[in-house]
Amino acid sequence: MDHNLLEGHRVPFGSSSGSSVRTRQKKKRYCALASLGVVVLGVVGFVFVHKLKLFRLQYTNPATEAGEREYAQEAAALAARHFPDQVLKAMDLSVDPCEDFYAYACGSFQKETQLENDQNEWARSWSGVSARNNELLREVVETDHGLAGTFYQACLNMTQINKLGATPLHPFLDKLSEVRGCTEAAARPFSHLHHSSCGAETLTGVIVEWQMIDIKVFFDWSVEVNPHNPTQYALNLMQDGITLPDPKWYYSGTAEARAKLKGLQRTAKKVMMLAGSAETVAEEEAKEAVRLETELAKLFADATQERTKEQTQYTLEELSSLAPNLFLPEVLKALAGDLQRHLKHTTILIRNPAYFAGVSKLLLHTPASHLRSYLKFRIAFILGADLSQEFLEVESRG
Repeated sequence: MDHNLLEGHRVPFGSSSGSSVRTRQKKKRYCALASLGVVVLGVVGFVFVHKLKLFRLQYTNPATEAGEREYAQEAAALAARHFPDQVLKAMDLSVDPCEDFYAYACGSFQKETQLENDQNEWARSWSGVSARNNELLREVVETDHGLAGTFYQACLNMTQINKLGATPLHPFLDKLSEVRGCTEAAARPFSHLHHSSCGAETLTGVIVEWQMIDIKVFFDWSVEVNPHNPTQYALNLMQDGITLPDPKWYYSGTAEARAKLKGLQRTAKKVMMLAGSAETVAEEEAKEAVRLETELAKLFADATQERTKEQTQYTLEELSSLAPNLFLPEVLKALAGDLQRHLKHTTILIRNPAYFAGVSKLLLHTPASHLRSYLKFRIAFILGADLSQEFLEVESRG
C-alpha cells in the first residue's frame, strides 16, 4: 500500500511541519501572557510605592505634627508587640530606623547610661547581666546565716577594715623578698659554675598563688571547649598583666596616652605609699612598675588580632621551648593540683605565641627591683578594692 491508512486524519509519517506550527502558537501565547504579567506587576508596584511614599509623607512631614505622633505611636505599638520591656527601655522610638538603626535600637541606653568612676566601659549584654546577678546574690547573702553570710558581713565592717589598713597585704608582700633577677644572678662571681635560680623561677610560687586568686601577672588562663575538637576541653593561655585597658596607651605617645600613663604612675605611687613605702621609695617603685608594664604592653597583639587570629595548639612539653624562662609547665602543674596528670593529654591554645616568647626573654634582662615593684603594685592595686577607704579613694580618683 502506497499511502498511510490514516491519511487525511494525521500528517504522513516522518513529517514535522504540524508540530512546528503548534509549538510556535504556544510560544506566542506564553509571550503574550508573560508581557501581560509584567505590565500588571509594574502597575501594582508603581501604585504600592506611590502609596507608601504618601504614607511616609503623611507621617514624616514636619508640618503634620498629628501625623508624626500617630506614626510614632504606631511604631511604638509595633515594637511593644515584638520586644520585651528591658529591650524597649534601651530603644529610642523617636528615631527613624531607616535613617539610623543603631540610634533606634540603642539610643535611650546611650543617653541614660552613665559610667561610674571605677568603670572603663559598660556593655548592656554582659555588664547588665553581671550587675543583676550580683544584686540577686546580695539578696541571698544578706539573709544567709552560714559562712557566706559571715564573709559578707565582714566585708561591710568598714571600721575594722579601715583599722587594718594594708595589713592584709603583708603575707603577699613578704614573699617578694625571694624574687631575684637574672641580671644580678649572672653578675655574681663564678655564676657560670653553678645554677642560680632567677627571674620567673624564683617567683613560680607567687605566680601560682596569685593566679589562684585571680591576680593576673604576666598572663591569664581559662578552660574552654577546644575549637579544633569540640568533644574535648582545652587550656587557653592569654596575654595579660597590665593595668591600662589599651596597651597602646603605654607607648603610642599621643596626648591621650601620655595623660593615661601619667595618671597610672600617679596612682601607682599612691598605692605603693599605702602599702608601706616612703614617698621617695614609692615614686621609684611606681616608675619601675610602669616601666615593666610598658615592656609587656609592647608585646601585646592588637584587639583585631586577638579577635580574629586562629589559636596555635601546644603540648605541655612544647611550652618549655616557646617560653623557657617563664616556667609555664611548672606553673600549670601547680595550678592543676590533683588534676595535673591530665595536663599531659590536654591541648593548650595560645593566640599570641610571640607574647609568651617575648616575656620569656624580657624576664632574663629585668632587674629584681623592677619585678618586685611590678608584683607589689599588681597585688596592692587589685586587692585594694577590698581594703581600707584610702585604697578605695585612690582607685576611684586615680
